[in-house]
Amino acid sequence: MISPVKAEDRVLRMFREWVNQEPANLARLVQWLEGYSWPVMDSSEPYLRLLHGFRRLDPSIADKFVLRVVEFLSGHPEEKRAGDRPNEVLYNLLRLCGGMNRPDRLAAPLQAMLLRHELTGDFEGANLRAALRDALVRNQTDDALLLGWKAMAMGQDTFLPGDVRDSLEGISRMPSRSGSGPDVEALGWVLARFAGHLEQREERGKVFKAQLERLVGYWGEELREQLPRLADTYGWPSWTCDIFSNSEFPDPAEKNSDCTPLVEVMAELEKLSATEQHRFHGACVEISRRVFSQQKTATRIRDIQADQNQILTQVEVELLRRQEKTLWGAVRRGRTRYMAKRGLHVKQLALASGESPD
Repeated sequence: MISPVKAEDRVLRMFREWVNQEPANLARLVQWLEGYSWPVMDSSEPYLRLLHGFRRLDPSIADKFVLRVVEFLSGHPEEKRAGDRPNEVLYNLLRLCGGMNRPDRLAAPLQAMLLRHELTGDFEGANLRAALRDALVRNQTDDALLLGWKAMAMGQDTFLPGDVRDSLEGISRMPSRSGSGPDVEALGWVLARFAGHLEQREERGKVFKAQLERLVGYWGEELREQLPRLADTYGWPSWTCDIFSNSEFPDPAEKNSDCTPLVEVMAELEKLSATEQHRFHGACVEISRRVFSQQKTATRIRDIQADQNQILTQVEVELLRRQEKTLWGAVRRGRTRYMAKRGLHVKQLALASGESPD
């Protein structure tokens, strides 16, 4: 039996020899995609074998490997079908492209395949157009596919199969038109659609929050700062209010919930529209970051309950500055009720907020 190290050496040597052949031996690639001509025993799917070896190549050899795949894609393989099992070749080719994740090289030939509209069929029940969709998701350099992703989210008839979940995947990995950073507005739009899709699901909050965390993990913490504005602009439903900023606001309806300023304020906010609730949460996140700029947990309001009054006082000031009278009134009523329960004088609130107590 060949040791794992020797087996890997054989595969890497095979790849190095192949990428340096001139002219390119694309028939060999077809054999690999069909599962033939592999130098060691391997029961995994052909595209997984290829990816396993590809990820262990030196960068210069890996780039040559990608260029060979590009050359094969440029030959219109969905029209000039190759191999004994051409649908298997196409399926493994597209899965390989998705796994390589090289938009700098693969975006153009994959989009060209999409525009030709010639791809048909399936392999062992897997739709080849779905495989192309998944390869395109991971190989985007700009917003060229945005209209297609949006059409998919709206349930329109498109060449690529999919629904709002697939649309979200596409837009989640899609750079902005400049190619730098996400298309934030497109994300706000599709997340509103995705929230609507989750409306009747019992664990909708958990699923939506996981999606937001995945987006922030991919694009960076800067995206989190945009979420309150996106929620407001694109009308995310009210149940997303406790989720979109990674905040853990206490539930005012919880029987054993402590009496805190925020609990009372949240009870008042329940009476307002989802848009107004989003604006309040955005102001809370902004102010808490300002007050606790050195703390990584600045957006987790529940973790800093001892400082809720300080934050809410500044939130009131900010809401007055923005002329958000309805929101300001809700915050004031909640804080007034809290202070009454604690036997504190209501005039303290007016003085803290910079108002005349009269």
